[in-house]
Amino acid sequence: MTTTGRPTTSATFAQSNETLLIPSYNNTCLEHYEFACRNGDCIPIESVCDGAADCKQREDEDYELCSCSSDKWKCLRGGGCIPKTQVCDGRKQCKDGSDESNCRKYYNYVFVWHAINMCFI
Repeated sequence: MTTTGRPTTSATFAQSNETLLIPSYNNTCLEHYEFACRNGDCIPIESVCDGAADCKQREDEDYELCSCSSDKWKCLRGGGCIPKTQVCDGRKQCKDGSDESNCRKYYNYVFVWHAINMCFI
């Protein structure tokens, strides 16, 4: 899929203002909405780091692009990392909402963790 638009240089995946720099292989993909594959194809940004290679050279699943540091939560689809403190906080920071899914399972742990951190602030 190829569309016309602004150059792709970065994508903001979360409301936390964290921005992931994305290589720009062409100037036809829509910034913040599409990822530019090396061959010039554009794929939806949600397809980046989703576990399925959509670009012919698999650059949308590149380890460096899709990994997060140990203090971050990895959004399940669309790539991006958010601070672990923003998981299950009642606000979607990941575009796919994965940071707010399955919160019942983690609710007590997250609540206790937030309560402990609030006591030390």
